[in-house]
Amino acid sequence: MGFKELMERLLGQASQTSKIIVSKTGEAAQDIGERGVISVEIHQLEGQVRKLINRLGAEVYTAFIEEDADEIARDDARIKATVDELVSLQEAIDQREAMIQERKDAIQQEKERARREKLHAELQEREQALARKEAALQEEKDALEKERAEFLAEKAAEPEKAEEAPDEELSGDDSASKDGPKT
Repeated sequence: MGFKELMERLLGQASQTSKIIVSKTGEAAQDIGERGVISVEIHQLEGQVRKLINRLGAEVYTAFIEEDADEIARDDARIKATVDELVSLQEAIDQREAMIQERKDAIQQEKERARREKLHAELQEREQALARKEAALQEEKDALEKERAEFLAEKAAEPEKAEEAPDEELSGDDSASKDGPKT
């Protein structure tokens, strides 16, 4: 692979990576924006709930004090509309909170999926590196075994040399040399 091809490949990979980053950044910004809008809606609905609770208190006060009622029930016509509105608002709040939680869960699942993919890619990369090392070691082992076989073949082909000790020639008296000088 020439320099030009290598550079084209690297630039292509960089371009692809940039596109992925921009896409994910855009998605994250959009998600944050949507969650922000939903959070604002929840805050507004909670404000409406507080106002309705105040109104409900005033309606109950009116029923007990001004109308001299002994008791008041949830389905009493004097407060039913306010109670129904409160229930409806609480359902809307719960629904929006569930939407936010679903988005958070989806983001967490995406992060987990990306983490698993990254770990899988790292594992594959390590397995490939290990396979390359194993192949290199096998080649080295094969080369050493070949050298050993060649060495043994050369050794077997050499004529055996008889190592014979040269005969010692004894001159003069043996006993003199072994026992020391004679007098």
